[in-house]
Amino acid sequence: MKKHIFFNLILVLLSPWIIEISLNYFMRSDSFIETKNITIQKNHLLKKDKKNQLEILKKQGYQPTAYPSVLSKKNFYQNLMLEYEFLPLGAQPNTKTYFCDEGYGFIKFKTDYLGFRNKAEDWKKNKLALIGDSYVHGSCVEDDYTISGHLKKKGIDNLNLGIGNHQPAQYYHTIDQFIINERFQNVALLLSLHNDLLGLDNGDSLFLNNFNSYLFDMETNEFKLSNGGKKFYENLKNNFADLIKEETEMNTGISYESFFKLDNLRNALKANFGIFINKDLICINKFCLYGSLEKRFEKELVIVKKTISKLIERCNPEKKCNPIVILLHHPKFYDHNIIYDFRRIYFNKFINKIKEETSYLKYIDASEFIDPNMPKNYAPAGSHFSRSGYEEVASIIYDNLR
Repeated sequence: MKKHIFFNLILVLLSPWIIEISLNYFMRSDSFIETKNITIQKNHLLKKDKKNQLEILKKQGYQPTAYPSVLSKKNFYQNLMLEYEFLPLGAQPNTKTYFCDEGYGFIKFKTDYLGFRNKAEDWKKNKLALIGDSYVHGSCVEDDYTISGHLKKKGIDNLNLGIGNHQPAQYYHTIDQFIINERFQNVALLLSLHNDLLGLDNGDSLFLNNFNSYLFDMETNEFKLSNGGKKFYENLKNNFADLIKEETEMNTGISYESFFKLDNLRNALKANFGIFINKDLICINKFCLYGSLEKRFEKELVIVKKTISKLIERCNPEKKCNPIVILLHHPKFYDHNIIYDFRRIYFNKFINKIKEETSYLKYIDASEFIDPNMPKNYAPAGSHFSRSGYEEVASIIYDNLR
């Protein structure tokens, strides 16, 4: 009898991890995909053909994009950043890179001399600087259909300083390095509700260091990599094959940290039942048994507040510059839970308090203009905007320019 009790007790204690293993298998299965919405189904089909497409791109000389925020979480590159006192904000400079495929085919382009998605002539313009993550980078559309591309079609010259996976710490360093000398008439900071309001990730705090990663040459009127930056990218080039191998092994294997933290189970509870479980929070929708959603949100927004303060410091009426902050919403039908709704409401209150002291700061919640429930606004097979969705974002910026 005691053996049965002991066995049942062990089974109960291990049941969360048994469920975690089941979810990890089930969520990758075809049967699960078939029950999900059409966007995820299409995304799944694209992934099945991904290998063949990638082989063709590699033969054409294209490389995958090396995201700075990913590099900053790897010990080897962390140490290089500290040794060289350089914090990369762009991908590989002057490199043929491929991006992503969310229904429009794999996006490919050659990066500029600092690793961003610009033409050489864009660095001579000063009307508008765009700062953000993959939305600003242009996932996953061709050049003409990015936010930057749509603005150019409207006659607005602009510089695209967005890179996928960037978060507020990277935005902070971007503003610190590039928004200088009253260079721009407008600066638009585009924040993602999906991942920019969640606090600092491991490695991102590096980007709060006061390193002179990029230097501005007054004589030539152009930005340049620091000597440390040149060494960093040379190291990246020499070790790129090892980086790709490591990333491939990580993507195909099981994350033990994720397994022990029960990430799949906690995400399933959050998405389906509004149950939020974290080390400092246990909530069912807005009712918290332990901790406070508002305190959690306040803590997560510390770095966002610091970044917006830096934006206001560098771009204000005295400097003849118009600061714009836009909150972008991911599709509600793709990857959403009720906590994002609460977070959006809290952020709107948070930034309106900033606006009380800084009336010239323009803030737009894009979900008031771009319906996150409408599939036409988003990519055929992914979580980013569609070509027309990006056009709507560009129109919001256009209407708020100085």
